[in-house]
Formats: sequence, C-alpha cells, structure tokens
Amino acid sequence: MINAQDIKIGTAIRMDGKLYFCIDFLHVKPGKGNTFMRTKLKDVVNGYVLERRFNIGEKLKMYVWNVVHTNICIWKVQTIFL
Repeated sequence: MINAQDIKIGTAIRMDGKLYFCIDFLHVKPGKGNTFMRTKLKDVVNGYVLERRFNIGEKLKMYVWNVVHTNICIWKVQTIFL
C-alpha cells in the first residue's frame, strides 16, 4: 500500500479491479482546501487514459513492474565450397 503523494510516472496501481500505470501527475495545493494529486492513469489491458484525483493520505495498492529488455542476435553461418 502506498499513499497518494507517492504516485510518480511509471507507478502501477490497482483500482476498481483494473490495473493502471501513471503517465502524468501533478501535486496541487489550492488556496483553500486540502492538497491533492491530479493524475493521468493508463489502463494496462485496454490502453485508454483516465484522469483521476486522489486526496493526500489516500491509500492505494501498488504493483512493481520488472521490465527486462533483451536483444537476441542469431547468426546463421553458411559455408559454400566452390
């Protein structure tokens, strides 16, 4: 569980039974009222973008993504005898 103020770009969270990752965030402190986080969340499955506002101190479930980039080069050697 993380607090809403810990949301950063690339953070993955589960909300409403779906998995989202943050593509943009803004920490807003209005003149009157409580501080909140304005976020843009992208659905992992469908790809649509959702704008959501979280109050500071709100608890969310966080997921950790492990991204592994690999480059595989396969060389095919062909020998031709003349």
